[in-house]
Amino acid sequence: MKKILSLALVCVLGWSLTLSAFEDRLGEETNFVLIKDKARTNYMVQSGKSKFQIMELKEVDGQSEYLVHWKYDVMVKWAGRRAGTIRLMMPNEVFDDYFWASLENSAIKTSNLKMTFLGKKDSVSLNNQTFKDCNVIKINEVKNSNLRVLEKMLILKALDMGVISEHSLREETVENIEIEAVTHQDAKGLGILQWTIQGDVRGYSIKMGFDLI
Repeated sequence: MKKILSLALVCVLGWSLTLSAFEDRLGEETNFVLIKDKARTNYMVQSGKSKFQIMELKEVDGQSEYLVHWKYDVMVKWAGRRAGTIRLMMPNEVFDDYFWASLENSAIKTSNLKMTFLGKKDSVSLNNQTFKDCNVIKINEVKNSNLRVLEKMLILKALDMGVISEHSLREETVENIEIEAVTHQDAKGLGILQWTIQGDVRGYSIKMGFDLI
């Protein structure tokens, strides 16, 4: 009985500490700007901004996850302004010191996405600050998160490039949508310094890159 009570106390204390950490981060925002670099952004995307905002700590299938709103607002050739919000359920451990080491060992899945460690980047310089020994991760298998607007943008780019015809526009699909992010534990918010979203239309890779501001 004492062991059960002790275990229950540990769980309660752990949850209390989690709530305390979350309360400190509730509403925290990080802002990004579109980078006009051919290696990271197709020319059709003319300008844009995005941000991540920590919204809520939720219990999903017995585990704690942070609900993060990823808001984007971009100008696209032919299509005009495109804006929206995508829901990302991030692992509760994302703010813990041991998180990146554990991600190196194995991929982590939440209720609506998968995170995988890709490798290391020696350094990233942003806003007069240099971050050394950065982690590069991939986020994919994003589910139920209003990705449709982004898919339409990628399909329009494929039309512009002549990859598809206007007659098949409605029938086209986007495959392998994923986010590649460069992260560092000293960066604010989720620790993301740079991120690039991309998807494939008939094998052609279309992408947009953003840097922390």
